[in-house]
Amino acid sequence: YQRRVHGEVYPGLEMKVCASTCLLLLALVGVASAKANCGTIDGYLIDLDGTMYTPSGLVPGATEFYSWILKNKIPHVFLSNTGAKGPEGVQAKFMTAPWILTTPEDPVPLTSIRTASSALADYISDNVPAGSFLYIIQSVAKYGTTTDSCVLVLQRHIAHWGQYVWRTDLSNDEVHEWALRATKSPNSTYVISCADGQAVDQQDPVTGKNGYPNGWSFELLSTATILIQNGAQYINHAPDMHNMVLDPSPAKMMTVGPGAFSELLRAAAYPMSANAVTVGKGGNAGTKYMIEAALQLLKSQGGSGRPETTAMVGDTLDTDIRAANAAGTIGVLVLSGIHQSSDEKFFPNDKPTCVVDSVGDLVPEPGQLTSDLQSEAAALLDHLTSLPEKLFRQLESALLKVLPQ
Repeated sequence: YQRRVHGEVYPGLEMKVCASTCLLLLALVGVASAKANCGTIDGYLIDLDGTMYTPSGLVPGATEFYSWILKNKIPHVFLSNTGAKGPEGVQAKFMTAPWILTTPEDPVPLTSIRTASSALADYISDNVPAGSFLYIIQSVAKYGTTTDSCVLVLQRHIAHWGQYVWRTDLSNDEVHEWALRATKSPNSTYVISCADGQAVDQQDPVTGKNGYPNGWSFELLSTATILIQNGAQYINHAPDMHNMVLDPSPAKMMTVGPGAFSELLRAAAYPMSANAVTVGKGGNAGTKYMIEAALQLLKSQGGSGRPETTAMVGDTLDTDIRAANAAGTIGVLVLSGIHQSSDEKFFPNDKPTCVVDSVGDLVPEPGQLTSDLQSEAAALLDHLTSLPEKLFRQLESALLKVLPQ
């Protein structure tokens, strides 16, 4: 196309770009820079621990961020590596002090929540034959009147759960029996770990006792190791190495996470543990069972569900950001939890797209452009600045005459 301006010919000027639109966007770019420009985002996958809340309560900006998402009807999924609770447990936590985000009259929809225990249920449904024997190491979560656990999530989400033989408390004789079965019958026996940190049981379905009253004891680790060494398939819910703890000390306080216990078991049972599966964010099955499943939930909310315009927001480089990069989503690291920018050098393959202090920094201030409009305006700015100086100034002058002061 060619357009004559004041008698001069300027080749290549696109006819669709008029002076008023171009300069209006330029003016907006000049006065409105967002607190965080992470690219064009039309949907959010949001981690929980360290991102929306800590043991002491909601992180600064969490309420504002969630309110902004709801007000603008932005598709979103709370996507957590917790194994102790499913969507029902997360929903209850957000209505329990000190993590109150919603009310009982208007709770977070269950369709906007996915956890690693939900992913574990789907993985078992897809890959573990009915009639298999499952040794489960779990955790329990309690919020108000709601009690949730890994086993409860599996029971709710696996249609044929009653066809499995599952236990949490095995005698020495039963450990030997299960180990022999694993040796003789491949794909018959499984060790399933879904304890967020400390192992906490409710009761074994046969003995009625707490399967591990001392938590991660030598006995518990030995039972799991023996079964895996003899051919039991090991399935872990999450690779997180750390958990945050409530502590008044200014020092960085973290406890051992599920990934650390998983690594211990895998090392002790190697090489029989070489085919171990981890379904949570950052795990070898996490893209399918967490990220891709969450993208489908975004689509069910009317979103695009496209990885390239979806942000995975989280506080850990080796789970949240690793999962984002593996799935091709935008990776937003928040500094309200486990990892800081100074930790990036230790995770060279887990680089975030952008870094913000907290989820509150993802909320545009009044008068700011949203990230998608910022990207469009920036592209237009590049186009305009490539025009001849004389034409650029003529367009600028024309618009300034009609813009309000």
